[in-house]
Amino acid sequence: MRTPAAAPKVSVLMPTYNQQDYVQAAIAGILAQDAPPFEFIIADDASADATWARVEEAVAGYGGPHRIRLVRNERNLGINGNLNRMIALAEGEILIGAAGDDISTPDRVARIVETFATKTPLLVHSGFSPLLPAGQSYDGRFDRLIFNRTTDPVAVAGSTALFVGATAAWHRDLFTLFGPLPDGNVYEDLILGFRAALAGRVARIDAPLVAYRIDVGVTAKVRAEAARSSWTDRRLADLKRHAATFAHRRTDALRFGLAKDSPVLRALDRHILSNEIRRDHWQMPTARLLLKYGHHPVLLLRSIHSERRRARGGLRS
Repeated sequence: MRTPAAAPKVSVLMPTYNQQDYVQAAIAGILAQDAPPFEFIIADDASADATWARVEEAVAGYGGPHRIRLVRNERNLGINGNLNRMIALAEGEILIGAAGDDISTPDRVARIVETFATKTPLLVHSGFSPLLPAGQSYDGRFDRLIFNRTTDPVAVAGSTALFVGATAAWHRDLFTLFGPLPDGNVYEDLILGFRAALAGRVARIDAPLVAYRIDVGVTAKVRAEAARSSWTDRRLADLKRHAATFAHRRTDALRFGLAKDSPVLRALDRHILSNEIRRDHWQMPTARLLLKYGHHPVLLLRSIHSERRRARGGLRS
């Protein structure tokens, strides 16, 4: 008689940074999970407020089934550096992200583990319920994320809005295959989502398993700081980040074994060039722009038209 395979180990990873007002509710949501015992790592990234004290208060005296591990970085590593450290410390095969300002539903861990068992993905994401400041209503900004329509890597290659990263869980194989998250100015969901799409191993749970804070917390602070700069400066910052994202995606596609003339790499090269044109459009005289990119007339005109339309509408990414 065949011996049943052991259940995979699960690690829930909660990075925290300056989330003193929200972190205890986030921790309570994880400790309330209706799931077999798992490892729960909370790693504070050198918060400058009372986040660490709130973390210690939230877990003090806990006597439940889950194993809690607390980590406090001596210096700020950034979101990717902090996640890399947590992944290196984690013992789990299934790694479930849990932001320090969002709240997981009690069935989130169990639903994710079940999905990994039945569909063998590298990345699982889910629906969410928006959690907004009093008096505000959800504006639908996440309704057109590309993973809601397709995970085809050719289509995903140029997208800068894949899924809500706060709902993500990953199989450790995703990092074994591609390596740790890159340093620098890139969002982890844009890198990990593309990697999983390359492998054709993305799964979605339609149920809203995370109460996702919008326009509050760290993201709101970053947005408020950006709003104090000019539109052009903000757009150039976006394009710089997109350039880094596309470059890392290209590296991952080659590491995955795609040929340089594959449809995915051709799409990436086109997006890399378009992003470069868009950046230079805001920094070069028109004559110089035409001289530099005149041998790509269609892409040049499309990119410039798109940037001008974006500027008129006050759009960002």
